[in-house]
Amino acid sequence: MLVAIAVPGYRNHVLRSHRGDARAALARLQVAQDNYFAAHSRYASAAELELDSQPGAYVVTVEVAGDGLGYTATASVQPGTESSEDTHCRQFRVDQNGNKFATDAAGADQSADCWR
Repeated sequence: MLVAIAVPGYRNHVLRSHRGDARAALARLQVAQDNYFAAHSRYASAAELELDSQPGAYVVTVEVAGDGLGYTATASVQPGTESSEDTHCRQFRVDQNGNKFATDAAGADQSADCWR
């Protein structure tokens, strides 16, 4: 009986922890983009930012507008990790204006819940 209660609670704790890692990675990317923009008057591509490519629960990518004046950074669940079981907060996104978005496995908006 105790295991039936403890295991799901632990899994939820791990998923919430990984979500925090995704949000923190996007926050670091925002700071890097702001610094790059201050120096170059445009936002950086993923290659220019030298994104951390270490394997983890989420994969971070960045798309820059053609004119370099906007970007969208995305943290998506890495397949094959514990987080791949997270159907509620599947993908986090942030843009150059600090707008934050999150979607579940079905693509429905979960921004308010996932970014808290």
